[in-house]
Amino acid sequence: MKAINVSIMVTLAFLAFLGPFSLTVFLPALPSVAIDVESSIGLVQLSISLAMLGVVVASLIVGPAADAIGRKPVMVVSQVLCIAGCMICLFAPSVIWLIIGRTLLAAAASSGLVISRAVIGDRFSGKAAVLAVSVVTIGCILALLLGPPVGGWMVDYLGWRSLFWLQAILVFMAMFATMQWLPEQECTMEVDCRDRPGIAAFVRVLRAPTVATWLLHGSLHYGGLMAFVSALPHILAINGEPPTTFGIGMLVPILTMTLGIGLAVFGRYKVAPLRAIVSGSLLALLAIMVLVPLLKMLLPAGHPALYFAPVSIAVVGVGIAFPYTQAAIIEAVGEMDRGAAGALMGALPTLVGALAAQGVVMSPAAYIPRVLFALAMFTSSLSLLSALVVMWANRAQDTISRSSGEF
Repeated sequence: MKAINVSIMVTLAFLAFLGPFSLTVFLPALPSVAIDVESSIGLVQLSISLAMLGVVVASLIVGPAADAIGRKPVMVVSQVLCIAGCMICLFAPSVIWLIIGRTLLAAAASSGLVISRAVIGDRFSGKAAVLAVSVVTIGCILALLLGPPVGGWMVDYLGWRSLFWLQAILVFMAMFATMQWLPEQECTMEVDCRDRPGIAAFVRVLRAPTVATWLLHGSLHYGGLMAFVSALPHILAINGEPPTTFGIGMLVPILTMTLGIGLAVFGRYKVAPLRAIVSGSLLALLAIMVLVPLLKMLLPAGHPALYFAPVSIAVVGVGIAFPYTQAAIIEAVGEMDRGAAGALMGALPTLVGALAAQGVVMSPAAYIPRVLFALAMFTSSLSLLSALVVMWANRAQDTISRSSGEF
């Protein structure tokens, strides 16, 4: 595998940035859009939920296409579609056209993360893959970090349509970086890079050891997080908080998740991957289980810290586990299926996130905080259980191997 190239890594991180940024920068605008277009919160929420479902469909198309056609051509076509989505949103005469434009924009922007993961599989392995995944994940973290405050500020001072001028400019920058620095896959003599059936590739990926478990693990954590970031703007608005409260408050959990990823990077030579994944998953569960009841006793009802503080600790654990599970998935699949693996790594978490977010927001307003807590407990518990299952299975296999060696 090749050494780390700074230009390539920055390009991959920037491409990965655009997908989640297109979602998070729009979140503070939801209450304002509902008022401006005279629509219900549930209908406006479809501009997020259907956009996430669009990401699912796009990921399943982009992954095999990137394997069959090439990384760079698929990325450029996606960026052209991003520009089209921005233009539809800018001039949308109704909420229906806004939903259409948002869905196209988010679906096309998600290609960056899918292709970034495929390129990592092309070029890196082992500890270098963990580092590369971490760098690309930092791109996603920056999207989560910058999206809410930038979106909140622009909505307050420039109006919500200004968000799409910003995204169009960023896509043009990404198109330039793609043409300059995005590497194309170098096929080996043993593998024909143009002969890859899509459905068969997905089946091979899911059958690879531990891949299905780690996809479930990441999807559950992502689903809980997306439910949180989708529901919280509405909760804060009901409690009389301005959009900037959500934007500024989100800085804390994003920074703590970055801390978790940093711990994973610096500990990759000292801590066994499975132990890191289990430890991170346990921390995520305990943060929700312990801090939510404790803070409810200490803080007044509706205080923003009731929501931001538990999540800020939980995502440290998510950040620790995430690079290891992503690198494990990438390394478990064959050279011919890396695009398909990247597609599933994007599609399944997004699908879970879309369903969780829409389900929470569609709950009666008075019950949204309770539904959010129950969902967080469920996803964190099942994520921990999936990690423990893999650990126990590995220990059992090691025991069998040692026993066999004695005879």
